[in-house]
Amino acid sequence: MTGAALVEGDAYTPYELITQVEGDALVMMASDFVAFALATPELRIFARRFLRSLGVQVSYTALANVKFEIRQRLARWLVMVHDRVPGRSFQLTHDYLAIMLGVRRSSVTDALHLLEGETLIRSTRMSIEIRDRQGLITVAGEAYGAPEVEYERLMALPLATGSPAFPSVRIAAAN
Repeated sequence: MTGAALVEGDAYTPYELITQVEGDALVMMASDFVAFALATPELRIFARRFLRSLGVQVSYTALANVKFEIRQRLARWLVMVHDRVPGRSFQLTHDYLAIMLGVRRSSVTDALHLLEGETLIRSTRMSIEIRDRQGLITVAGEAYGAPEVEYERLMALPLATGSPAFPSVRIAAAN
């Protein structure tokens, strides 16, 4: 989802939105989204939760980029794509994966060959098939999981502000 910042009153984004894999996308005029969000408190809540989960994902991506080797980062990224597309196969070029991982194309090719040698994926020129999702998750290790758990937690919270999910908060004074 993009445009969630509209709920916060920010109509500007420095980002260019692109679809990474073939599929359907829903499009809505920003003015229509804002009008619907003003009339629907639940949409505002979900948009804010999405922004929070996106922030967690972005911070974990930054951490993964400095902490983990390319094989782990690629495994993480492939599982993340698999989380978002139907089926086991999707089309991505080595060039695009290199851009997403911030590495040279040849490094992506080498890492794909390693994962393919472990029978976790099948890779052709423009297509990747996930053969062993759990194996990819194991390779990704600590690089994958925490943002996904946080997304599930945030999206499962009740929408009513009087619910137990919104208990009174007490802040203890620091000594």
